[in-house]
Amino acid sequence: MDRAPTLAIDCRVAARSTSGLERYCRELVRHLPGVLAEGRRVLVLVSRSGEIPLEDPRCEQRVCPSPAEVIRVLRGESVALYHLPWLPAEPGLYAPLVHARRSVLTVPDLILYRHADYFGGGRSRRRHRRYRGLVRRAARAASGVLVYSAHVAAEVVDGLGLDPRQVRPVPLAPASTLVPGPPARREGLRQAMGVREPYLLAAGKDYPHKGLHTLAEAFLRLRARPGATAAQLVLAGESVWPQGRRALEERVREARAGEAVRILDHVEDAALADLMADAAVYAFPSVEEGFGLPPLEAMAAGAPVVAMRAGPMPEVLGDAVQWCVAPEAAALEAALAAVLLDPARSAALRAAGRERAAAFRWSATAEATLRFYEEVEAGPAGRLGARWALAAGSWLRGHPSPGVAVASPAGACP
Repeated sequence: MDRAPTLAIDCRVAARSTSGLERYCRELVRHLPGVLAEGRRVLVLVSRSGEIPLEDPRCEQRVCPSPAEVIRVLRGESVALYHLPWLPAEPGLYAPLVHARRSVLTVPDLILYRHADYFGGGRSRRRHRRYRGLVRRAARAASGVLVYSAHVAAEVVDGLGLDPRQVRPVPLAPASTLVPGPPARREGLRQAMGVREPYLLAAGKDYPHKGLHTLAEAFLRLRARPGATAAQLVLAGESVWPQGRRALEERVREARAGEAVRILDHVEDAALADLMADAAVYAFPSVEEGFGLPPLEAMAAGAPVVAMRAGPMPEVLGDAVQWCVAPEAAALEAALAAVLLDPARSAALRAAGRERAAAFRWSATAEATLRFYEEVEAGPAGRLGARWALAAGSWLRGHPSPGVAVASPAGACP
């Protein structure tokens, strides 16, 4: 009896990312075995042993420090479909797409594709043009393309010139690791971090499109309102935009609001869930996203959410949010005040948010992803242009063991 076809998911970058990419890889690997057909297995490709926790015997680890090792696995283990769930920065890292029987590429968003300024340095425009070319060719090379939202699906079809039938939006879900602890633990965490109630929380990297400067200005205006003078703003997340962080800190000093604004570095999931649970408002002022997982996770933790009405946010958050309709400090201040200063509105949003977040489940994401895999396997094999295949193959021969790099100046997706 023939063995069921094998899937391979390339998670080589997940352990070194603190973004939604890490969540995506880990949760997909965790939940995919639950929807697999009898006898089917998943090879989880990692760059170092133990990077991705494996909880099911149908998931098997393969250490692949280079694209050449990935290709050897694809050939040696008769892999039916290869999934690259991230956008590398070097052509050689796309080489497995050339050698896979069938392939799926996840395009989380096109934010870096649009922003040359995110590449930094004197050669930013040249690096950006090169990256755009890589993304276009890789997306066209793949047998199928997964995205997180219908909004990004439309962007990918229009921006990369893909057949809509090749692109499938599959939504994400709140992380299983984001579970708030008991009240006593949460209070102890706040004391240790210098956080006091009531506080507004925002979490994530500080790229310009995340809107943290707009949030800071809105908060400084909000503090002048009666009933909001004791509020604190907590910004939790890794800084990847040093010039932006310096400007933000300078604005806080200028406003003499140092005690009112608490800036934290990366916060682990358990602590982040605790902060979300007790936040008076979770603010998400981002104007560009591939999905918008942080506010959905905040809803799951019980926080009332204020978000910018932009990108995929309406399809993800629905009506369970206080919308800000313009990316301006005055509009954001009004939205924040509508929640912070109205206990009834806050309570309603907490309840609606929990209900909304509960509709998104990683088991459903895994099931929809598997259905797309099966459709891709049943369709024609991906065909690459000869020049693209030759370029990827040549790069691979010249770089036998390249490092795994995500297409971002900070080493992680925005």
